[in-house]
Amino acid sequence: MKLALLNRGLIDLALGIVFKGDSRLIIQFMTGGARPGKPYLLHKVKECKRLSKEFQCRVYWHFVPREENRIADWLARQATEV
Repeated sequence: MKLALLNRGLIDLALGIVFKGDSRLIIQFMTGGARPGKPYLLHKVKECKRLSKEFQCRVYWHFVPREENRIADWLARQATEV
């Protein structure tokens, strides 16, 4: 997966990876600003954090308001086609 992202120019290992999302709560979960109350969500958050460490670079989580997320929407659609 890392190679696919590198080939598409979506990450630069010198700078890190920026994950953008329009769910403020999910971004807060990932940055430690909130803790999931439901066990299955806690499991998913822990799994995402574990996977993000495999990139061996800095990972950033950034909230993008829904009305400004056209690019994130496009990227998400692209990712489902990989």
